[in-house]
Amino acid sequence: MAKRMSVDPVVPTDFVTFEIDTPDGTLEFYGKLLGVIDNERRGRPRWAEIELYKYLVSDPGDPLYGSQAYLLHTMGHSVVYHRHDSACNRGVTVPVEEFPLRAEFPDDLEACADTIIRGNVVAKGCYPEDWQSAAPGTVYDLEVLRHTKIICPSAEDALQWLRRPSKKPCASCDGNGLVAGATCGTCHGKGFTASGEPVLTAPGQRLVEMARFRDPEIAKAAGRTVKL
Repeated sequence: MAKRMSVDPVVPTDFVTFEIDTPDGTLEFYGKLLGVIDNERRGRPRWAEIELYKYLVSDPGDPLYGSQAYLLHTMGHSVVYHRHDSACNRGVTVPVEEFPLRAEFPDDLEACADTIIRGNVVAKGCYPEDWQSAAPGTVYDLEVLRHTKIICPSAEDALQWLRRPSKKPCASCDGNGLVAGATCGTCHGKGFTASGEPVLTAPGQRLVEMARFRDPEIAKAAGRTVKL
């Protein structure tokens, strides 16, 4: 744990002031941006951006006050809307007349439909009516831009947050998503289960590869020896 300083911490010369949105309001800090990854839409209705910062902990009430830590900031994008109070249980209730203001990409909005992987329906859609044809006052559940912040005291903590259990072929369906012609109940038609050793996600690998040349602590954490 960092020692409590009796004077204000010195801001490194390569740090600048940032302001980013979070669920708790606007977050202001001194730091530097180590990398940004956008996994791009490419026709998908949902996609994400991840930013990795190194920052100076300047809150005197924080046990890490005066030290440098890492911030992962994710932005979840979506162009999907749902029937109000549908079983999908996604989005926030928005009157249709507010869609042009509340939707991040109003010209690209898509009605919730079945999610299909490998030809198998893995999630049923609620199929709302076309919002542009709806009467004023009609409400839908709109998926809006989501901000998430994760504070990481160390570089290894930051990498740990970017790891997910590796995917393994589903043993129940031999990886094809079907059992006796029906959707596999174990993997829900995906053909795999996330039950292997945690590994960096593909976006995480790209982010770390970018950040390791800008921060020696990230480079050290990324270059650790892992015994098999």
